[in-house]
Amino acid sequence: MSNKKITLKDIANSLKVSISTVSRALNNKPGVSKRLREEIVRLAQELGYTPDPLARALRGGQTKTIGVLVPELKGNFFAEILESMEKSLYCLGYRLFLCPTEDDPEKEAEHLKILMRHKIAGVLAAPANVKDNYDLYNSIIAAGIPVVFFRSISGERRHGLRDF
Repeated sequence: MSNKKITLKDIANSLKVSISTVSRALNNKPGVSKRLREEIVRLAQELGYTPDPLARALRGGQTKTIGVLVPELKGNFFAEILESMEKSLYCLGYRLFLCPTEDDPEKEAEHLKILMRHKIAGVLAAPANVKDNYDLYNSIIAAGIPVVFFRSISGERRHGLRDF
């Protein structure tokens, strides 16, 4: 095949089976014989098939992506936190979607809306003041998406940081 992305339909057509049979085989679901499952898996590997994360998000309701909102990227505090988050999330099969806010509530709101459209699995946020985007955070939580707030409380206090 050419350089086009290989789909479940391509595999199904090659083996003259249904797309749902290919999907069940690749997701190790029941209803597919051992011989056919092995044939489907072999062909998928041979053709270089990789699942489409956006298609999975449409079916499953979310991607394996965590949105992380931080006020800045400079300085040791957030750099160390982000590095630890990325390593931990990676080990669990999740990816980090980084959103620097510059402590701007409007920019933070814009990022939150984008994260919702991308069907993220969770939000980790270091807001300047959660009250600025209270309704947005509540709508994310109401949608069943976990939200965790964090911030520096040590000597790294930023000028103008408001309690929430």
